[in-house]
Amino acid sequence: MNYTGKIIVRNSEGIREDHDWGGFNKLLCDDTTNDPNFTFGEMRYSPGGLRGPIQGHEAFHCLRGRGVLRVLCAKGLEGDPISIPLNPGSEFYVRGDVPRTIESSSDDPLFG
Repeated sequence: MNYTGKIIVRNSEGIREDHDWGGFNKLLCDDTTNDPNFTFGEMRYSPGGLRGPIQGHEAFHCLRGRGVLRVLCAKGLEGDPISIPLNPGSEFYVRGDVPRTIESSSDDPLFG
C-alpha cells in the first residue's frame, strides 16, 4: 500500500476536533488528502486531561509539556499497567491491540 494523498497540509487546513481531554488537529487524513489509510496530526492535552482507555495503532512525539502514558494489559493477559513518563523529546508507538491512557501531568498542555 502506497501513500497517495497530499504531502503538505497547512495547519489552518487541518480538521480540528475538541474533546474533554484537549484537542486533535488532523492534518493528513481522509478529509484533507483523500487517503483513508493514514492519519497524522497534532494532539493537545489540556492540563490534567485524560484520554482513554483507547486502542488502535498510535505514535506520539512529545514537543511540549509533561504527561504519563499508561499501557494496560492486552486482552487475555494479566498484570499492572506500565506507566511511562512523557517529556519533550519522548516518543512512543503502541500497537493497535494494546489499550492505554494518556494524561497531561503539568500545568502546561501536553503537545505533540
